[in-house]
This record gives sequence, structure tokens and C-alpha cells, in this order.
Amino acid sequence: EQLKESVYGILECQERRRLRVFIRPDRYGRFITALVYVPRDRYNTELRLKMQEILTEEFDGQSLEYKVQLSDHVLAQIQFTVHSLNILERRWNTTQIEARMITAMLSWGDNLHQGLVEQLGEAQGNALIRRYREAFPAAYPEDVSPHSAVADILRLERLTDQDFLTTYLYRPLEDFQCLHFRVLGQGPSAALSDVLPILEHMGVKVLGASPYALKPKDAIGCWILDFKIALNRGIDPDDQQRREQFQETFVRCYRGEIETDAFNALVIAAGISWRQVILLRALCKYLLQLGLPFSKSYMQETLANNAEISCLLVELFEQRFDPALHAKRQARVEAVVKRIETALDAVENLDQDRILRHFLSLQQAMLRTNYYQTDVTGQRKAYLSFKLSPAQIPAALQQETLDLIQRGSAATLGQRLLFPGSDPIILPEMAVTTALHSGLFAEIIWVYPARVPIEQIDGEHIARQLLDFGAIDEEEAQTLSFADGVSSGTVQGHPFRAVHPDALPLIDGAVVLHIDLSFFQPLYKGEIKTPLYPLLFRTMKGLAKPDWQAVTATISYSNRFGNLPLATRFIGPTLARLLLEPKLLTARMPENWARRDKTLYLPNFFQTDEILSLYREMEATTPEDASVKFGLYQTYRQLKEGGKALEFLAQAVTLDPGYGLEYLQLATQAQEKGLAGQAVKMLHLAEATMPQDPFVTLRLAGRLAQLGHQAQALKLLARLEDLSWSKTYFPAMTARLEALKTTTRETKPTPQMD
Repeated sequence: EQLKESVYGILECQERRRLRVFIRPDRYGRFITALVYVPRDRYNTELRLKMQEILTEEFDGQSLEYKVQLSDHVLAQIQFTVHSLNILERRWNTTQIEARMITAMLSWGDNLHQGLVEQLGEAQGNALIRRYREAFPAAYPEDVSPHSAVADILRLERLTDQDFLTTYLYRPLEDFQCLHFRVLGQGPSAALSDVLPILEHMGVKVLGASPYALKPKDAIGCWILDFKIALNRGIDPDDQQRREQFQETFVRCYRGEIETDAFNALVIAAGISWRQVILLRALCKYLLQLGLPFSKSYMQETLANNAEISCLLVELFEQRFDPALHAKRQARVEAVVKRIETALDAVENLDQDRILRHFLSLQQAMLRTNYYQTDVTGQRKAYLSFKLSPAQIPAALQQETLDLIQRGSAATLGQRLLFPGSDPIILPEMAVTTALHSGLFAEIIWVYPARVPIEQIDGEHIARQLLDFGAIDEEEAQTLSFADGVSSGTVQGHPFRAVHPDALPLIDGAVVLHIDLSFFQPLYKGEIKTPLYPLLFRTMKGLAKPDWQAVTATISYSNRFGNLPLATRFIGPTLARLLLEPKLLTARMPENWARRDKTLYLPNFFQTDEILSLYREMEATTPEDASVKFGLYQTYRQLKEGGKALEFLAQAVTLDPGYGLEYLQLATQAQEKGLAGQAVKMLHLAEATMPQDPFVTLRLAGRLAQLGHQAQALKLLARLEDLSWSKTYFPAMTARLEALKTTTRETKPTPQMD
């Protein structure tokens, strides 16, 4: 009877070209035999392996044998013998096994067709599969599931000539921990070089990209870019409002409706919309016109680092000018201003505090704006304008800045900009601007860092960097000419050139050479890709080629505000020695340099003990090298030997006070862990190292007050009151210190958790 059923079934599946399964157990229960018929054009090794896996799982098989028979018939025959225990006692559902094998047999295109029919119905699903069946490149089915492909097709079908781009931020089901950003467009494919800068300026790190060009039948070509990304800041990517704002900002940047710069990072950092970003960008440009001694990029960074205050600045603008918020407007405005001032009191960086207060002053000086006006179509106007009251803007800002640059002494600049020890007296991006303003030089030459050959350099990109630095204005940027890796022109009445490292010019006369360590930041990509010492030697050899008559050289360490870690501080003395002893460029590398070269490479292989041994050898030969002491400090921290680590940090600070910045980092870490006493101890050490930095003292006073040491805190605040604070940059500092004194007297001590 079973044989008869199998024969009729085999005849039926031959007529209908469908997959069938016939299962017969061994009469002694040692194995089962499964006879599978598959349409010959669908059979392959991959399908056979899938069927083996299904049968082994269903019968708990211990081993499996198979035999394939291919002939002129339309069906391929595969006989599987699955060995298992107690076969006669098992129960199985042949229909269910057959259904699993049919599912395994279906191709990616079959599943796509099925998904379209389920989503849209048979008529529309069939129409779309005819259009898209052959549209996808070979890589697409390997990377994208049919379910996701259905979603892509539906999005592509909604695109028009006007709305030719759509995006979405998502987590793939097969890899839910990762974040992906998908861009779908109609027409010519987008270049990755056009898209990547937009994402990077929005605070996104691109980990990978997969481009797909689609060619639908009888339709306009389209494309898909899928990016694996990570957000640079700790923002919840599942926040629906921020996701939508992020997607809309990207689309408008790609269309050229808004500028592409780091202000767009505020969309996810502060959770504000693209129109609100335009407001902050406009205020920044106005401050640059006033001559504020900070670059556009540093102001962008300041707003992103103080996202709460950025939100409050936007809220203040809305409370002052939104027509829908007219009721009790003045009271709400005063409340927001008070919240901003409270938040500003917690800003520890002197320059960032100054920048944020200027943004606040512009808000308060604003009289009216067209921000909420609409055009004849009911859309918001495509441009932003506002009117300010000059009387309410610090009048001395521009003149004081120029006086400081042109006539200020090094000591004055150092006190104002708070660079301790051998750190620079100007920010890295301000070097070009300061040189132009000084009136001391016949020509300014800026050697820009470049990892690509001269022929790949874009002159417009160089001009944009100079604009971002505030070194040139829009009109001067238009006059710059670019050829052979050199941008040249006249800037602020001075001859100016921006040159590729491989295009250094010959110069007659004396040269003042200024090297900022931040030059190496975009060039260094880790010891495996770009070993540091060869990079330094290659750069210095390039500087030696033109044989400049350098009468003096200065080096900016950039550890304080240049975003370079203290571990890189040794580069400064290394470059200084190469400048003094150029023969080292062609001689054998000094032994301690070779040892340090190994310490840079070994962390890739977690060789902490070997690194410690190398630093010990370096210390024995150069006991006065502060960078070696700092290296020992870092190594002992990794080994969890805190006491020894702090001993070596103290030795490093004694030799080079610049390493005292590490105490601020340790204070922050202790505070985050609730170790209030340890945080105060680190702040005391930082203050002793950097006595000219009033904000370290201010931070220390606040921590002492929280611990109940009111007398010590009040003594520090009194010392701060005796300082001469700039009325331009810190008009409210006197009142702020008085308020802090009052708060300190009233503060109840916080329990210590050390």
C-alpha cells in the first residue's frame, strides 16, 4: 500500500514539476529512506545541503548518505538514507518536511515575488517583479533579504522628478546592534565622495558603505547607498524625532538647500531641527565678522560640546520671536535667560564660556527677524535675516581683539588664552590668522597636511578650510588661484600661499618656521597603517629640501585646546631635536627613539609587560625625559597599579608642567565615579601645576564647597575676585563670583563616597 502511494505520487509530481518527498522507514528501525524529486533546473549542491540539514534535524540523524540521479527527465531524484535510533518509534509529518524543502528551494527572486504579492496584491506585485527582477546588481541579493528589498522597491516607486531622494535610519534584523543609514535616489548614481562629507559633518562615523546601481525595466535608473554608521556622541538612535530630523537634514544638504558643515552635528547632538541650526550658523558668521578670535570650526565644536546650552539658545530665540508664544512672553524669556546663565556657570573651558556668552549677547541684541515669515505659497522663506541693536553688542570686541594680536605681549596672550608651560599662545587654526594680523611678515605660507598626491588636491577645499579658520573672507576666497598644489593670492593686503607638502617653494630671506603638532593629526592613522616616526622623519626631510634660512622656529604642542592627547607630547621635543640636529634625518635612529617606536606598535598586540620593560630602559638612559615618565604612568595604570602610576605622573609634571593637564582628566573620572575627595585632590594638584588658569581654581572652589569646606572655597573665590576680568569677554564674571560665594555659604556638604 505504501509503495502504491509513492508510485502514484511520483507520477503526479512528474506531470506538475513540483518538489515531492517520499519517506519509508527501515522495518528494523535502523534508518529511514527519503526519496526527493526536485525540478532539475532548481537542483544544485546548495539545495541538497539544505535538504540534508532538514532531514538530519527532523530525524535526529547520526549520519546521512545520499545518491543523486540526473537524467533527461524534468525531475532530479535524490535518495537520502538517514541513520538514527528508534526510527519506528518516531512520528513525522511528511507534508511539513516537504513544505520546508520547498521554502529552501525558492530563490531570492521567488521570495521577492512572494513578498511583493503579499504586500500589494497579485496584480501590482506581478507588475513590479517584472520591472525589478533583473534590476539588481549581483551583490544586492547577497547583502539584502527579500523582505528588505520589498521595502526598498516601495520607497523607490514613491520617488518623483521633484522628490528624487529618500532616506531612512534603521537597525537590520540580522544585526540589530548595528546602525545603518540607507539613501535611495533616482537618476545618476550618487558618488560616495559627495555623501560621506555630509554624514561626517552631521556627527556620524561611517564604518562601511555598500553602493548598488539598479536598472529597472522600462523605468528611470535608480541607486541605493547603504552605510554602516556609528554616532560620534552618546545619542539614542531610536529617538524618533531625532531620526526624522537627521534624515531631513541629510536630504536638504544633498540637494544643496542648506550648508554642509559641522553645525549640522547639532541635529543629533542637541536634537534641534535644520532650520534651528541655520539660526546658530548665522549667529556664528556674524561673530566672525565682528573679529571674534575663534575659528568657525571651534565655535561649532563649542556648541556641540555644550548641547544643552545650544538648545536653550534656540529656545530663547523662539520665546522672543515666535508669534504663537505671545502670552507672558517676557516672563518666559527671563526664565530661559536664567537657565542659560546657570548652565554657563558650569562651563569650565574659558574660551568656550566666552563663545557661548557672545551667542547669548547676540540673541539679546536681536530686535526682529523674518524666521517665522512665509512666502506666497505658505512656505518658510529660503533665507534668514535679523536686525540687531549694535548698542547691546560689546562695542570693544573687535578693537580689543586686534589690539591683543598686534600689540599684546607673549605674557599677556598666554594669560588671556591660558596656555601653560611650553604650549602655544594661539590655537592651531589661528596661526594663519595671527600671522596675517601681526604685520611682521612679507609673505605668509601655510603648508597644509595632505595624504594624497598634488594632482588630487581640490583648490576649492583649501579655500573652504581658510574660510573656516577665519583667515580669509568670501571675497578673498574668490580671488585665490590654484595650480600644482598651491593656492595663492592676496589676503588682508599680504601675499599668501597655501601649499602642498610636496610643493614647498624656494624663499629668499629670513624665515620664521611655526610647526603645530595638529598638522600630523589627519596624517596619522595608527602604527600599522602610518608608523609615527617614519611620518615625522618624512615630514622634516620635506621641510629640509627647499633649504630655507630659518632664523627661528616655534612648536605648538596643542594638548590643551588642539585636541591632541598628552601621549603625543613627546613629538614636540623630537621635532625640536631634528631642527637642531638635521643630520639625524639621515643617520641611524637614536636608541631611545627606536625603543619608543616599539612602545607605539606593541599595544596592538597587548604586550604591556614588554612596553614597561622598554620604558624602564628609556628611563635609565634619559632620566630627565618627561615623556618617558608619562609613558610609565600610563603603563602602570593599565597594570592597575595606581600608586606607582601617580608617582610617575608627578615626576613627569615636575619635568614638564604641561603634563599637569592629566590631573584635570583624573578629577573628572573621579567625580563621575562619586569619589569627591579624590576629585578635589586631583584639582589641587592641577591648580598647583597651572596657577595661571583661573578656571581650575573655580572648579576646585566648587568641589570644596560641595564637600563642606566653605572656608577654603571662599578663600579661592576671593582670590578670583581680585583678578582683572575682561569686560568684553566676561562682563558678568564679578556678579557670577558673588553669586557663587553666596551659594557656597548656603551649601550643605555632600557625603563623601571615597
